[in-house]
Amino acid sequence: MLCVAPALYAAPWSIPLLGAQPQPGQRGCLAIYETHATMTAEEAQEKGVPAGYRIVASADGVLKVLVREAAAIDGADVAKAEQGVTQETASPIVGIAFKAEGTRKLAALTSRNVGRALAIVVDRRLISAPIVREPILEGKVNIAGNFTAGDAAKLASSIRSATCAG
Repeated sequence: MLCVAPALYAAPWSIPLLGAQPQPGQRGCLAIYETHATMTAEEAQEKGVPAGYRIVASADGVLKVLVREAAAIDGADVAKAEQGVTQETASPIVGIAFKAEGTRKLAALTSRNVGRALAIVVDRRLISAPIVREPILEGKVNIAGNFTAGDAAKLASSIRSATCAG
């Protein structure tokens, strides 16, 4: 899947669907995590995972990301998540709008992580690890990718749900 913010549409966020581990105490199905600033998941496996971090891997273990243990943003910060289509290609997307506190968190998170990846997790699966190109100040992002309208509707429903499945 590809995750983009309106201001970043020319330089989309990327990395295909990956797996993730459950986060104890996580509220809601959406969670956005900071990644380690200098260490890769592969380096952490060799040298040891730093305190306060964990490795998130794809289901097949091929793709790995080193993330903070605590989510910077979670489902409680979401105001709405809706299925839609892109104006450019009419491809399915999921639009996410954040509440005031979530907008503040997103602005702070993206401001301090310009040039770095963030890990976006839905239903305990990493769906994207976008590189932040510029701060996202308006509290709205879109998740786009190679999925059907039904997939987009299911993803939006998962993001809106009060608790994560399984």
